[in-house]
Amino acid sequence: MLKLLAPLLVLAVTLATSGCIDVVETSPNAVWVEKPLIAFGTVEGTAEAECARYGKRAVYRGTLESRTAPSSGSAAAVSGTKLVYVPIYAFDCE
Repeated sequence: MLKLLAPLLVLAVTLATSGCIDVVETSPNAVWVEKPLIAFGTVEGTAEAECARYGKRAVYRGTLESRTAPSSGSAAAVSGTKLVYVPIYAFDCE
């Protein structure tokens, strides 16, 4: 029974950590968050939680684009695409 549960636990932890909303930058005045393709949660909820640390509320201000080079094994690298665009959501803490 334990042998069956161990792989499932590892899979659950991997999925949970890979699907988290990433905080790119945070301060008492603003927070920028990045959402992976598959994510659990919302950018709004993550921004709200970050701003709450400072006793403030998150107010959506817009979307930025982060340009990152694809990893060597990705389809984008094979097809010759040089950049991958990842949206970054900007919130003010007010």
